[in-house]
Amino acid sequence: EPVPFIDGPMRFHYKEVASVQADPKQMRVWSLASTTPTEECHARTLPLFFSSGTPEHTQWRMLLDAAGFADMHTKELTSASSLLDAAWLEKLRRAIGLKSMLPAPTEVEVARIVIPLVFEGIWGKKMESSDVYKVLPYVEFGKMCILGKRGKNIGVVQPIAVGASKSAAIAFARDSPTAEKLAKLIQEPRFSVLKTLLETTEQTDESLQ
Repeated sequence: EPVPFIDGPMRFHYKEVASVQADPKQMRVWSLASTTPTEECHARTLPLFFSSGTPEHTQWRMLLDAAGFADMHTKELTSASSLLDAAWLEKLRRAIGLKSMLPAPTEVEVARIVIPLVFEGIWGKKMESSDVYKVLPYVEFGKMCILGKRGKNIGVVQPIAVGASKSAAIAFARDSPTAEKLAKLIQEPRFSVLKTLLETTEQTDESLQ
């Protein structure tokens, strides 16, 4: 099916896309679909933008694995049900007893439950409600980042809102157990290429933390 995009419709054929995605020698550049990303949304140093097999991509993957990303999915987290119990609108649905007649949970309602689970899983640190609300705007504004600079130029990408959410997320993560592991690991010689790369970016502190 054609997919509307800023430059017009695009058609994706699954077999071709799957083949390209599975190609370990696929070359990557700083790009999203057919548009250049924005610095406010996507740092140039993200592993997504480095070709497989390059020192930068390899060391990124090794660093994340060494910091515990490889087995994060096996860790116990605060149960989603306990967070659901704390959602006031869900309490209302249960109290009324007529769930089918009330609106389905909104994207923001779901995000209030999912965000603390994801952040706890990644950073090994529980989020306070105030932290969740600071990151929450990214749910609405972050998804538009896929439109990159062209989206920014026509006003659908909101750098201020995205930047505020990212800053809140970084502030939350900075003193977490996972961030401490990353900060120590990056000093090891096996990550020297990646360390140099991050130190030469404009967002060095954010990249390393």
